[in-house]
Amino acid sequence: MNEIEEIDMTYGILEGQGKPVLDWYKMWIMGNTNNQIVQKKCLIEGKVGYESLRNHVIFMQINVKDNEDKKSSVIEIEQTPVGPNVDFLIPKHLLLENNILWRYISFYKFEDIINNKHLHYSRLDQFVDNLEGQAPFACKRAIALSDFSREQKLTNLKLYKKRMLNNRQQSFAYCWHINDKVNHTLWKEYGNDDVESICIRSSVNKLETELQKTKLPFINEPVQYFKEPYFNQNAYWFPALFKRDSYKHEKEFRSIVPIQGFDLKYGKIKVNPEKLISKIYLHPNASKEFREKIKNLIKSKNMSIPIVIAPK
Repeated sequence: MNEIEEIDMTYGILEGQGKPVLDWYKMWIMGNTNNQIVQKKCLIEGKVGYESLRNHVIFMQINVKDNEDKKSSVIEIEQTPVGPNVDFLIPKHLLLENNILWRYISFYKFEDIINNKHLHYSRLDQFVDNLEGQAPFACKRAIALSDFSREQKLTNLKLYKKRMLNNRQQSFAYCWHINDKVNHTLWKEYGNDDVESICIRSSVNKLETELQKTKLPFINEPVQYFKEPYFNQNAYWFPALFKRDSYKHEKEFRSIVPIQGFDLKYGKIKVNPEKLISKIYLHPNASKEFREKIKNLIKSKNMSIPIVIAPK
């Protein structure tokens, strides 16, 4: 297990516990841009595997178990299908129109960030959309239409369904909006009571700088939106970064961290609000009392974060 990338070890970190001794791991078999076959160990489909997609093609994932005699045995093999409908990824820099991120939240959630200095990451299966963390249907269809044997197709389908369930129950996300200005439609949708709610402005750089301090394996990416039929290996192995085209107006930037070993519905990630938040925006129709409430909260914590009234 020592060969496994430390960055994919999320066990025990949140509660300050030691890392347990594990008798299993996953092995990626991939081809790189130099036409070489490479192997990479991991525990989860996390940051190490995701970053490999930039210059590798995943052929298969092998689930391995170490026996008492310290000999490893292959338990299951999930192969990447080649779908009849293949779309290519849009480069990240083209998705980010700028470096500015926005988050629309209720006063209660904003107060929690300021008082407790953490971000509230939600498990994907706690989101309203029950398709969160599910790969496009065309990925499942690609298995059925592949040239695999009937036995391998059935194995792939079983492992695919299991992985989708695990992905929803082990992936925690915090969502931002990409834009160069305030979006009042999303503010109303996600701020609950938009007049008595908050919009915080940050940036990709600020967010990543804060998250790097935690040493956890965050994947921070703009969401890519698709129309069915849609298939590529990124969506097949990392579906939490893909959403259906009906959500395209959200222009979402998603921060995801896989957490295993705990029965958690939410994860609290430590941040410094003063370093993370560039400005605090209040609704143009916010009452004078509410404005004072926000100012007093920031002042009571000895923080220096600009507070402005959003343009109409």
